[in-house]
Amino acid sequence: MTDKIEVGDWVVRDTGTCLHSGLEYGVEYEVIGVDGPLLRLRGVCPEDDWQFTYCNFTKVGPPKRHKHYKEIIAWANGEVIEYFSDHSEAWRVIGEPSWVNRIQYRVKPVVNPRKAEIKLELEKLWKEERECTQELDVARDNYHAVHAKIDTLTGEQAGLD
Repeated sequence: MTDKIEVGDWVVRDTGTCLHSGLEYGVEYEVIGVDGPLLRLRGVCPEDDWQFTYCNFTKVGPPKRHKHYKEIIAWANGEVIEYFSDHSEAWRVIGEPSWVNRIQYRVKPVVNPRKAEIKLELEKLWKEERECTQELDVARDNYHAVHAKIDTLTGEQAGLD
């Protein structure tokens, strides 16, 4: 072993002899136990198996996670997943994601019920406001037409005196 290896480190088996035939070259393993030169690796060692004395390991960084790691975990925990459709330019629910790197995925946002109520109420009020504005435009046009008739008749009346 080259560097001091601790619990939580990730290691790769180096070439050379190793008493444990289940360890593959180039595979990254998480260290879950250290007792001097003995290592216990996640998913490989039973609880009391400390048999890696004669294996050589190199310490490496943690394995690179999948681009959609967070979404995959959320999906596995029952969350609803959406993908972004370039065709419709909108988020769509997907039941069985394929986790393709070129596709954008997300956990479907949870909408607060009060927020949804407010949105509906605002849409109603904005519609009402547009209708009122149209009515005001008509009323203003009517006002100007009536005022123009008053001006015309007032001028005509003054010319008759």
